[in-house]
Amino acid sequence: MTKCPRCEQSIDPTTTTICPICGTDVQAANAQAAHDKNAQPQVQEPTIGSVPRPQLSVRRNLAGDAESTAQEDPPSYVIGQAPGSQKSNTPQSNVPNAPQPAGTPHRVPVSTHRAEQPAKSSTGGIMMVAVLIVALAGGGMWWKSQHRPSPKVSAEKFFNSILSKDYSTAYNLIHLTAEDKTKMAGPDDLKKLLQTKVTLPGVGEKSQEELLEMTKAKLGTTGEPKIDGDKATVPMELQMSLGGQSMNQKMDLPLEWDSGEWKVSGGAKNMMGSQGGGGR
Repeated sequence: MTKCPRCEQSIDPTTTTICPICGTDVQAANAQAAHDKNAQPQVQEPTIGSVPRPQLSVRRNLAGDAESTAQEDPPSYVIGQAPGSQKSNTPQSNVPNAPQPAGTPHRVPVSTHRAEQPAKSSTGGIMMVAVLIVALAGGGMWWKSQHRPSPKVSAEKFFNSILSKDYSTAYNLIHLTAEDKTKMAGPDDLKKLLQTKVTLPGVGEKSQEELLEMTKAKLGTTGEPKIDGDKATVPMELQMSLGGQSMNQKMDLPLEWDSGEWKVSGGAKNMMGSQGGGGR
């Protein structure tokens, strides 16, 4: 006698193989149970970093009863570190995307490229700064020289101050050396100099101040200045008349750049300029 694996009904296998209760083919069911029993359990591929977990397999006995047995997966391990295997001679950190063992801190490879680079010299930067400073200084000097007032303005202002007896303005427009200042320390000394009398042919004893008044002197044509750095020369004409005759006096007035403006150079000796022509 045998039992139906489905409803456990007793059946005589010599007379029939079909269960009269549930219609199960007892012979085929027992053959399937024997096959399941003899079947090998499926081996699961090792998974890196996974935790072994029990695997349930179901098999049946000859009576058709299901039996449960717990079977563990084979242990997982890191490739190259299985029991009995030899460690690779190649450092694991040099293998791209190599798995790291659990608990091992991830190390970032340190690049030596920056350390191998030679330190850049700052000489080039210092030279560029020096060239820039020189260029700016030269440009500033050029700009100042191009934007200076014309020496013609100072020359005309000086003569008009002398003719109007504004000796304070005239004095401030004279370039004086340290030696000149000992002889002409202020506007009063300039006035005394112009009032000093000298003997002139055909006129007699007259001071320069009296001669300018007597001839009704006035400023005539002023030419274009010739500039050479901090020095300049301005062609000027002083118009005078005496006894109905014109006595225009031409001269080249020297000037020098001093304290932010053009001033008459030569001090007291050349105060009225160098005479360049006689009367007419």
